[in-house]
Amino acid sequence: MTNWRPKVGALGVLALVAGTAAAVGTPAHADPAADPATGDVIGWADGVETASYPGPFAQLGDNGLGSNAVGAIRADGTVVIPASLQASAQAVPASVSSQRTLSLSIGGQRTIWAASADGTVTKWGGSRGTIPDQSWTPEQLGGKAIAVTGGLYRAYVIVETAEGAHHAALIAYKPDVVGDAEGVFPIVSGDTGEPVTDLVALGGLNRDPLGTAPTNTMALRSDGSLVALAEPSFTELRPAGDDPVVAFSSQTGTSGTGVAATGTFVTQSGKAYGFRMRIPTGDETAAWVLEAWQDDNFPGVPAGETVKEVNSTGDTSTGSAQFLLTDQGNVVAWTSEPQAGGGEATPVPLPASMAAGGVLDIADGAYALLESEAPPALAVTSEPTISGTAQAGQTLTGTPAGFNDASATVTNQWKADGTAISGATGTTLALTAALVGKSITFESTATRGDETLSSSSGAFGPVLAAPLAVTSVPTITGTVQVGKVLTGKPAAFNDATAVVKNQWKLNGVAITGATGTTLTLPASFQGRSITFVSTATRGSDTLVSSSAARGPVAAAPIVRGYPKPPTLTFNVRPTSKKAGRATVVVARATTARPVPTGTVRVTLTKAGSRKVVTGTLSAGRRTVVLPKLPKGTWRVQVSYLGDRYYLPRNSGLYTLKITR
Repeated sequence: MTNWRPKVGALGVLALVAGTAAAVGTPAHADPAADPATGDVIGWADGVETASYPGPFAQLGDNGLGSNAVGAIRADGTVVIPASLQASAQAVPASVSSQRTLSLSIGGQRTIWAASADGTVTKWGGSRGTIPDQSWTPEQLGGKAIAVTGGLYRAYVIVETAEGAHHAALIAYKPDVVGDAEGVFPIVSGDTGEPVTDLVALGGLNRDPLGTAPTNTMALRSDGSLVALAEPSFTELRPAGDDPVVAFSSQTGTSGTGVAATGTFVTQSGKAYGFRMRIPTGDETAAWVLEAWQDDNFPGVPAGETVKEVNSTGDTSTGSAQFLLTDQGNVVAWTSEPQAGGGEATPVPLPASMAAGGVLDIADGAYALLESEAPPALAVTSEPTISGTAQAGQTLTGTPAGFNDASATVTNQWKADGTAISGATGTTLALTAALVGKSITFESTATRGDETLSSSSGAFGPVLAAPLAVTSVPTITGTVQVGKVLTGKPAAFNDATAVVKNQWKLNGVAITGATGTTLTLPASFQGRSITFVSTATRGSDTLVSSSAARGPVAAAPIVRGYPKPPTLTFNVRPTSKKAGRATVVVARATTARPVPTGTVRVTLTKAGSRKVVTGTLSAGRRTVVLPKLPKGTWRVQVSYLGDRYYLPRNSGLYTLKITR
């Protein structure tokens, strides 16, 4: 059920009497310099408040959802959807929120319509999850939009032409069961093709999902006459006559009955009428018909007050709750008289907050805008503060400022030397190296409508560099053995600006000159342990990190070589009667090599006879006993069997003659 809203062209009694009705077609709040009364939105049912949405708001949107949703316009013309069962409806497009809204129509939980100050019409809310947000420009509409009423797939718009005329246009953004039209079409006379003119107000959009009638709406002209707008023509419903209409409210009729709308209108004489708008049964080509009957249950307009708007609920033809709002802020509530007459005038209760007056707007018999005193100017009750340690690597905590209005929206911003830190809008700030040397402030900004107030903490800092810390210890790679080269990987520290020096150490003592990343191990290091130490210096701050000890240093690997050939000297020659003696000498190849050790073997051979004598070298020599030998010539050879430093080696052949 949708209500006509007076902000799109109210026809007050005094305006008609003065003959200036056409001049009230522009919303009062459309003037940026206007200072309308504002208040808070409440929801109600059966005389009891059910919800509250703090303002300040200046106007409610045209509503079609009963208690399911409500839209509101602030004093500055920006739109808010305080309540909706669909989150997509509450996501107001930037093209709408960035300018003043002249007309707002809540056509469905996913179909919100707005006419903006630049003359565009925008629909949002993602109808049934398949229809994207869309906008239509004045060029498409044939003029600047000043009022809109919309629903699923269709909307009707009052457009103001360059010449100042008020025409109507149909937006059909998708084919529907009620019509195949798609695009923007002017509403014209079916007989003459001339556009409908002098429109100042629209009723709710009426759509029969069974398709028995085209989507339509009712409209009020500046002379107080009513017309029906339907795809894509219009029909005169009620001429102005002697008692023109000053306010009306309509809602969609029962589907499949041919009744497009029911509702209430109030005339200049102060009478109220119930009505049904329908197409005669069985003749879908016939013109729209308005059936109206005087509502004798209407209590009348309070003495001395003037009509601001009518708000109809339910089917007036069978009796339903009706509401009339006066310019003086009072609400008259009654049960309509049925079309057939009679019917008990059942009292319609109002919440106490509405019964006391001060009502600025109503919608759907479910929402009201109640005037509230202007709140005091925003003021700071407590300055924001910062706690923590101003040092890189630490986290600061900001306590937001306190303000005198808890409904204000408060945002926070961290700053470094007065410049906002990108993305730093929470209550904590991790201090990075980039902030070293800078002073930190924490700023809170309260926003209430178009009023803002900021408060900043005192400067905190400057931020100190983080204490030097080791991020990875030094390491040593390589074989810990005499003659090998070790490689040291320096320690890593948390500050790349620190100066890092390295030092090799032997059993914990610095090795003179060993400050590079490599170290050759001489024989003098054998048996000792090696460490690699990194020292970082930043100003007066120094930090040392040492590798794990490697070692002890092993001896160099032994490379075996040949000694000089063994020599044999006969000290006492043996005979066949007694043994002899001989000295074997195995000399080292060079003085740099050790004296040979190990075993020597003396082999004596003659015509199939073989004698062997062995001995162990001492200081490179050995005197061995030669056995008694039979007479004859013997061949003698000395063999050195080798040790860890020397390979085996044989002497040349010696001749030994035994003669006796």
